[in-house]
Amino acid sequence: MLSWATSDLSFDRSTMLNVLLCYSVVQFLVQPLGVVLAERFGAARTVGTLLTLNFLLVPVMYALVATEDAVAAGFGISLLGVIGAMNYAILAGLLAQAFPARVRYTGISLSYQVCSALIGGTAPLVGEWLFTAGGGSIVPVAVYQMALVAVSLVCSLVILARSARTADQLD
Repeated sequence: MLSWATSDLSFDRSTMLNVLLCYSVVQFLVQPLGVVLAERFGAARTVGTLLTLNFLLVPVMYALVATEDAVAAGFGISLLGVIGAMNYAILAGLLAQAFPARVRYTGISLSYQVCSALIGGTAPLVGEWLFTAGGGSIVPVAVYQMALVAVSLVCSLVILARSARTADQLD
């Protein structure tokens, strides 16, 4: 986001860094709300809703940043980021339920580290390649991000269904 906004749009680097800082503060404050929602409405429904909203709002975020207005960009980034942060808050409990106690720490750690290295670590490189291959269009990057959200949705729902079956078998 920082690279695109400062290199291809008219954002000043310090302005965009301030937008991202504001987003980070909002994310920090709102993240625990995801767990509250999951407790109230159920993890599967909450995760499904949050990731579906995340999927739908990816193009909205890019469109708002493309306006080259700092307030609109901040709103778009925060809107998408808040939804992602609430989902991320649920993730720890989701992964804890996915692994038996004897391998839980290893399972959670491997899940985080492998995904961070393979997806998170390569996302900027893939995004830049897609942006260049797309002739400077942000659309391929948005589609890639939406694909990652779709994979997250499917995997999260599979883990939730598996955890629910395991809990039923223990009862």
